[in-house]
Amino acid sequence: MALLLLFACPVLAADLYVATNGSDTAGNGSLGAPFATLQRAVDLAATGDTIHLAGGVYTPTATAHVRSKRDLTIEGAGRGSTVIDGSQVGGDGFAADYDETGQVQNTWRWCRQSVLRFFLSSVTVRDLTIRNGVNEVWSNGYGLASGGAIDVSLGVPVAIERCDFLNCEDRNVLMGGGAIRAIESTSRMTRPPGASTCRNVLSIRAR
Repeated sequence: MALLLLFACPVLAADLYVATNGSDTAGNGSLGAPFATLQRAVDLAATGDTIHLAGGVYTPTATAHVRSKRDLTIEGAGRGSTVIDGSQVGGDGFAADYDETGQVQNTWRWCRQSVLRFFLSSVTVRDLTIRNGVNEVWSNGYGLASGGAIDVSLGVPVAIERCDFLNCEDRNVLMGGGAIRAIESTSRMTRPPGASTCRNVLSIRAR
């Protein structure tokens, strides 16, 4: 009688690479063929993966959404090397509001929105700079609070390490987070030396 033995093999974490000269169509996320955008790398990342952002200035035109990811790391080449400039994020349109299952509950008119948004995700962000991040979202004449640079909603811990936030703000007056807002989260931030040029750096409402 043949004996079939099944062994559980651990899934190895992967490294994904993004560069200003990369390509989301021709690239495969390797060091030699990086992606062009953080969103493309996030969409393909699995538990435990690390996304490496090469040095350079990134100017995304839409918010990078990170949903239901576990133990993901987004790592720059250093605060003085890797810069995400949020000045092009936005334009007239709509943003979605999600419940705990990820289902869309409402839509909101937005002019500008956070550079990075984390939903039900545990993420570490380190060694980069986010500048010119502005949140300005409206529903029925009322502002929807967020962080100009980073917004964390219903998140397991998000760690922000050795990052700079420059000229970031939330233009809505209610519960805004300036550079960062974390709601129902146990997030933490390790601030580097030097002052941030933001209107309020951090707002956390822990559960």
